Amino acid sequence: MPQWPAVHRPDGPQSGRAPGGPGKGEEAPLDYSRFRETGIPADKFAFRTPPLHNVAIAGPWMHNDAFSDLRSVITHHLNPADSLHGYDTAVHPPPALQNSFQNDPAFLDEMLSGIDLLLTPTRSLTQAEISHLVAFLQALTNPAAGDMSHIVPVAVLSGLLVDGILYLHPTD
Repeated sequence: MPQWPAVHRPDGPQSGRAPGGPGKGEEAPLDYSRFRETGIPADKFAFRTPPLHNVAIAGPWMHNDAFSDLRSVITHHLNPADSLHGYDTAVHPPPALQNSFQNDPAFLDEMLSGIDLLLTPTRSLTQAEISHLVAFLQALTNPAAGDMSHIVPVAVLSGLLVDGILYLHPTD
């Protein structure tokens, strides 16, 4: 029975810090993710698999923003070993993360030794098939989700900032 939310070990590139901060605990600068909760070695580098709804506007992708486009994510999943060993930090991550990626070959091999078999591809894909997958993922994105400015409230009861501006809710 699959867990929900689904947690998988895609073995994406590991940065010295995720967008929210550095690695956690004694394993810093790495992020052992689910292992920190379960203590099960197979859970190292296992991350929650997010839903695909609105995925085209959810980037950059992976738990640490390792990939800047959907095609790269799909290509990574097709061959994680080649992707990890050939990961180009000048292309994918935000500039603040470019110098923090772990690229020691022994470390990469350790990560790959426990890849989730559910994520192991059974065949290669052509560039056209990858383009079709990207188009499919884009089709899962609601066009209205790209511009949500129409739902920004004029004011909030708390008096907190709305879109960088302090709006106070008018009192009765």
